[in-house]
Formats: sequence, C-alpha cells, structure tokens
Amino acid sequence: MLIGEHAAVYGFPCLAAAVDKKLTVKLNKRTDGNIIIRSDSFKETLQSDWQKITGKIEPAGQYLTAALRTVSALISDKTGMDMEIKSGFSGRYGLGSSAAVTAGTIAGVAALFGLNLSKEELFKLAYRSILTVAEDASGYDAASVIFGGVIYYKKGDSKPEKIDANPNLLVCYSGSKADTVEMVRIVAGKMNSHRKAVLKIFESTAELVEQARQSLISHQYDIFGKLMNFSQDYLEDLGVATPKLNELILKARKAGALGAKISGAGGGDCLIALVDGRNSPKVVQALIEAGGEIVDTAITSKGVSIS
Repeated sequence: MLIGEHAAVYGFPCLAAAVDKKLTVKLNKRTDGNIIIRSDSFKETLQSDWQKITGKIEPAGQYLTAALRTVSALISDKTGMDMEIKSGFSGRYGLGSSAAVTAGTIAGVAALFGLNLSKEELFKLAYRSILTVAEDASGYDAASVIFGGVIYYKKGDSKPEKIDANPNLLVCYSGSKADTVEMVRIVAGKMNSHRKAVLKIFESTAELVEQARQSLISHQYDIFGKLMNFSQDYLEDLGVATPKLNELILKARKAGALGAKISGAGGGDCLIALVDGRNSPKVVQALIEAGGEIVDTAITSKGVSIS
C-alpha cells in the first residue's frame, strides 16, 4: 500500500503497488479425487476435497480453502489435484501473501481445467473469495497482485487504473507481525464512536491520494514523498502506528528519505521509504541500525501469470 490504507475499506481511493517477490502455485491433476496441498507455510501435507481442507490450518489456508470453493463453481468435471505452493517472501511481512495465494490458486486451477479467465474475471473471483474470509476487505491487494505495477483503486472497481511510475521504495520490516483484521476492527470502533473525526481523516487521505496520483503520473517523486509523510500523520491520528514504526520512520527521514510511512494496516509489519540513488545507502544503514529488517524487493509491472 502506497497511500490510502484504512480509508480504502470505506470506499475511498488508494494507491498500491505489486512487488517482485512471487508466490508460485504448481498444479497437476490426480485421478483419485483428492487434493493434496504442500506448502512451506503449512506444518504438514494437507488433504482436501473441493469444499474443505483437513489438517492444520494457518491463516493463509483459510484463503486457499475459500479460493478452491470459489473456483469449483466454474468446474463441472472435478478431479483431484496435487498443489505445491512456494513463496519468495515470508508471510510475516504483510506483503499481500493472502491475496497472492488466492489469486494464484484460482488462476492456476482455472488454467488446469481449461478455463480462459481474463484478469478482470480473475479479480472478480479473487475478491469474492477474499470477502468470504474478511468481509470488510477493500480488494486493493488482490488488484495489485493480479494487475501488477502501480495502481489507483477504489473498492468496487472492476479493475484498477494502472499508472506508469516506478518510485524507488525501500521496504523495511519493523520486527513485529501485525494482525490486519484486528487493526481494521480497531479503526471500525473509532468510526462508530467518533465518526465525523474519522471521516475527516479519510476525506483528507483521499485528497492526498488524488495529489499523489498526479505526482506519480508526472514522475514528481519529491512531491510524492512529501505526500507520503502527510499520509503517515493521518495514520498516526487513527492510532495504527506503533512506537517502533514511528522510530524507524523518523530514522529514515533523518537519513535522507524523501518520504516514509507505514504500508498496510499498521500495528506492526512494514514501512516504506522513498529514496534516490544518493541517499539509499544511508537510509538502509539507518533502518538496520534502528533494528529494522530490509526486505529485498522492488515494484514490478508484472502481475499474475500462467506458465
């Protein structure tokens, strides 16, 4: 998420981007009717039919199960499958692994059974599937992993607007895992108790998103960095920042980052810092010295693909 987290849940626009770390779903048909799933994320091999999974379920497994249920409605002649899921990044970072496993599962199963889905059709199915697990989800993460690149997106859109931009972002893990569902619940509680104040924050965030969209289109990254900082102020007003995230963000700015902010729901996970070639090494050093973990990744224009 570049700018617009939490506000996106309530229908306000956001800017997001796909990263170049990929999750791969490898599939082969079986003749015995079973679905055998192997993944580094699970503690054991799981056995499934099209409606349920038996075995130990971690959070990503809920999205995988939902994806199987969703895509099964399109397949009349169901048979078994071997599924092998490998990820080039850790799910603890909060970089859209649930959306990636959802999109990868639906895209892979559809291809295996001869369904030719457009990216728009895939997004519709993936988002529908995600909503069965997280009913307040905005869908921005599914849009990011499916369409790739930098996107401008609003909840309910059938497809995002792709923006030709490539801001040089450092991604830094704060050292603690966030509970996205819990953070969304906390903000929802504030919406119920202080609706006018929270709506004002969201409306102001939406204005930042529109300005940031224009800055990215015109490649005015210095302006984009300043808007990132303003966005962080609003996130702090929402109460989703943590002392550690705030410390890392301040260190990144002092080391020369053009902008730095939380990326995602807050409460932990990652921050992003906008850098250029001159100040990048100093920002990296400052974040590491402050206890952050640099995630080796960059924005990619490539979304989901079948090979």
